[in-house]
Amino acid sequence: MRLTDWQIISLIGLALSALSTLISFALFIMLRRERRARRELSSIASEIEENLAALDRDVKSVSERLAEQERNALKNEWRAHDEESCDALSQAKPSLTERRYRVLKLARRGLDARAIASMLNVPHGEVELIIGLSRVA
Repeated sequence: MRLTDWQIISLIGLALSALSTLISFALFIMLRRERRARRELSSIASEIEENLAALDRDVKSVSERLAEQERNALKNEWRAHDEESCDALSQAKPSLTERRYRVLKLARRGLDARAIASMLNVPHGEVELIIGLSRVA
């Protein structure tokens, strides 16, 4: 049995149609898998972002507590080493150079202007001015 040209063309067309259907089905399956994978990755990314935000909050909290403990340790250290100096400071007003040196020393240790002012019995504005001028110089 010999096939005519039209029959061969019809068979080729049918084969191409079947192949096209298979390719379409395979692409459909791949697309579904890709969409599912994207959703999973999006979910994982959201979870990672939430975890990072929580870690960031924890790090900031620990950092703040550490800074507070360091400030307290520096205050205690300052009070322990300069207890006699503090008594002298309360009795006699130190010179401007001495105050400037003490303010800058405490500022370099990480104390803020309010803490320095209360420790040295110096006006807060004067402490800020000394620190500000040292940064400009």
